[in-house]
Order: sequence, then structure tokens, then C-alpha cells
Amino acid sequence: VFTKNPDLPMFKVTPPAGWRPRRRQFPDLHNVKINTPIRQHVFGSKGAYRCILVEQKEMSVDKFKHQAAAEAGATPALNKRVKEAKESEAKRHG
Repeated sequence: VFTKNPDLPMFKVTPPAGWRPRRRQFPDLHNVKINTPIRQHVFGSKGAYRCILVEQKEMSVDKFKHQAAAEAGATPALNKRVKEAKESEAKRHG
């Protein structure tokens, strides 16, 4: 996988000695509310940036996850890599 896609960020995670997997299942987060989600806006260029944190209304974890995963919320570099990967995949199967 690493040699086929050298431009994609990938890494192997090796757990520390003595690590054991969780005994109980991870709790269901569908009904969990985030009281004050924070949206981050970053402006600037050439090494000078400004970060503004904006508090939002309460929302569910599902809604927060959906907003975070939305393409509009992704970085331009990530959008470019995703687009290139999709184009490359389409050419291979084209």
C-alpha cells in the first residue's frame, strides 16, 4: 500500500508494550450532545495567520461529525489529494 500511494499520508501504529484492547464496547454517541461546539476560521498567507474561534449552538455528535467530514470543511490540500486519488482510480478502472 505504501509503495503504490507514496503521496497519501499513511503510517503504521504499533501499540506500546502492555497495551490491551478495551474490554467493553465503546459507548453509543448518537444521543450525546456537544454543549458548545467550536468552529475554527483561519485566515492569512506567507507565514502570517489569524485564527478565530466561533462558538456554535448545541448539536449532536452525529451532526458535528457530518459537518467536520464535509468537503467544504476540509483543507484545500486534502481536497486536492482526494480529487487526484479519485481521478487516478477512475483512470485505472476506466
